[in-house]
Amino acid sequence: MAPFKRLEARLEAFSWISKRTLAPIAALLLMAAGCGSNAASQGASSGAGGVSDNGGSSAGAPNVGTNSGGGGSPSAGTSSGGSANGGSAGAPNAGANSGGGSGVDGFTLAPGLELLNDPTTCDGFSNVACSGHCVTKTAETNGCGALATARIFSEFVRDEHGLYASEQRSGSSSLWSVDPTSGTLMQLAQPPGDNMHLRLALGDDQLYFISNKTLFSVPRTGGPIAELLPNLPNAIQFVVLGGSMFAKIALDPELDELALAGGAKTVHMRDATSLARDGNNLYFAEAGTLYRTTGADLATAAVLGSSVTTILGFSGDWLYALGGTGAERAIRRFPKAGGNGTLVFSLGATGLAALANDAIAFTRQVGTRQYVCTVDLEGKAPTIRGYLAAAPALLAADEHYVYVTMGFNMVRVKR
Repeated sequence: MAPFKRLEARLEAFSWISKRTLAPIAALLLMAAGCGSNAASQGASSGAGGVSDNGGSSAGAPNVGTNSGGGGSPSAGTSSGGSANGGSAGAPNAGANSGGGSGVDGFTLAPGLELLNDPTTCDGFSNVACSGHCVTKTAETNGCGALATARIFSEFVRDEHGLYASEQRSGSSSLWSVDPTSGTLMQLAQPPGDNMHLRLALGDDQLYFISNKTLFSVPRTGGPIAELLPNLPNAIQFVVLGGSMFAKIALDPELDELALAGGAKTVHMRDATSLARDGNNLYFAEAGTLYRTTGADLATAAVLGSSVTTILGFSGDWLYALGGTGAERAIRRFPKAGGNGTLVFSLGATGLAALANDAIAFTRQVGTRQYVCTVDLEGKAPTIRGYLAAAPALLAADEHYVYVTMGFNMVRVKR
């Protein structure tokens, strides 16, 4: 029996060694497999921008640390792009076209966007819906929507019926409407004179604009320009409501009310940071507080809520606004008829936001990249639509596209 005793002891020792050595090795192998250890994952990379939960610092391209099956993003596993463990470890772009993980916390990729493993091809993203062109290139080479180059766009305005833009140049300017189906610019009018500071406002059937300190109007569908009020003060924003123009005056804590018939002026000491018109009501923000007036009677302005600096627009029975500072800066919505506001989406200290009929577009910076994103009107389903190489100046959106201006260029990203 002694040989058997010695064999039993050796087997027992081998079992103890196996548990202490082979088990951790097996666990590491399982972890590597679960994190998407194929060539598409690269969870230990440390490039410049992007976020990963695959264990790497993933500062680099947004697909670094995210396998192409959609794993790596906290949202992966709930989307059709891949499982929480990294999903498919196979084809480099598998799953990306159906909303896979984006590599940015809580965000998914839009359908039609796919992650590329070769950053030199498109620096991270390709928009299949735009004939395979890069949404990451500059406007001059962005086949996915280089709407205009060598121009400066000064303002977007929109409501549920349309989106408009003003372009300013030394010696000439243009007003543009945006076709909601094709996303192309259509020239609406060319204001007279040297117009370097066009300001816009929408009426029911007119587009109003200030050029050379004069208020004009043009039909929203195109037509002759009408001069309404000359010799205006320096208005930085305005609305037209109830036969009057309400203008926020630059560098002065006042809101001027000017009658369209005759130009009679009433000065209201309201240091408004944002103005908006809805039906017969005027909404404005002052000192972080949102107000509503009925029939443009500022003396009876009612408080709607707080933490508002910029009114984004209206959708149904709601007003959407941006306000707060630092980490508390967020998009909120308020019942137009009055009532408590609710938080929709936290934007952070930087980033632009714009309202479309069915979503909110916004930018989010991660590293050196400016992501172009959307959430629905409830603040759910944050989705990356593309990204920019430089900080944008203006942002707008409709049902099909997000529009961004950068320097002398305007680009669009398909939703």
